Amino acid sequence: MASTMVQVVNTDSERLAIRIPADEKRLIATAARIENKSLTDFIRDYVVPEAQRVVNTDTIVTTEDISVILNLLENPPAGTRALQDAISQYQENTRAHMA
Repeated sequence: MASTMVQVVNTDSERLAIRIPADEKRLIATAARIENKSLTDFIRDYVVPEAQRVVNTDTIVTTEDISVILNLLENPPAGTRALQDAISQYQENTRAHMA
């Protein structure tokens, strides 16, 4: 009985092309061979986690950040004199239009 190989193709994948110096490509290819990985797998295994780390570092809100935000919402700083004047003027204008 002959065996049949089935190849699964990921249809959600996209191609990424980069230009790097030949010596860097050789270095990456050597490292991939040492880890018994394809060049694609080697690059993806190291680049994707690093990209995720960068994104997480830039976008994570810490518990300290949340505390500061909640404190500002619960205890807003006093407005400047200019802000207080603007609020008073707005309130006067609103009352004048409603009368």
